[in-house]
Amino acid sequence: MLPWTRANFPILYDEINKSHKVIYARFFIMEPGAKLYPHMDTRELSMLPYALNIPIRFEEENQLMKWFRYDEVFEKSKNPIFGLSSSPADYSKLTEVESFQLTTPHYVKIGIFHSVANFGTTTRIVLSLRFIDSFDV
Repeated sequence: MLPWTRANFPILYDEINKSHKVIYARFFIMEPGAKLYPHMDTRELSMLPYALNIPIRFEEENQLMKWFRYDEVFEKSKNPIFGLSSSPADYSKLTEVESFQLTTPHYVKIGIFHSVANFGTTTRIVLSLRFIDSFDV
C-alpha cells in the first residue's frame, strides 16, 4: 500500500483527484497459481464501493476476476495485508454471476463477493485505487 500523493503517482494524481477522493492506492501482486478466495471489501466505508483497478502486468487470459451473489450470513475480518473484508459463512451458497479478465483499467465493484485467480504463467500486478466517495454506476 502506498500513500496517495502526487510524488508517488505523478501522472495519475491530478487527473483522478478531479472526480474522486482516493483513500489509498494498493498494488496487488499475484504469483502464477495464486487464488484470492471470495470476499467483500470495505463494507464499513460504503454499501456500494468500487475501485479503479489498473492492470500493470497481466496475461490476456487465465487471470479471472469473478463476482458472486450471496444472500446469507457473512463474517467480518481484518487482515494485515488486505485490510477490512468479509467472507461468506458458507462458500457453497455462493452463485457466480459474472467473470472478467482485467486487461484495461476498469471500475470494479468490490462491495459484493468477488474472487481473483491467476492460472496464467505471468505474475499479475494490478494497481487498485480505493475511494472515499464510492458511487453507484
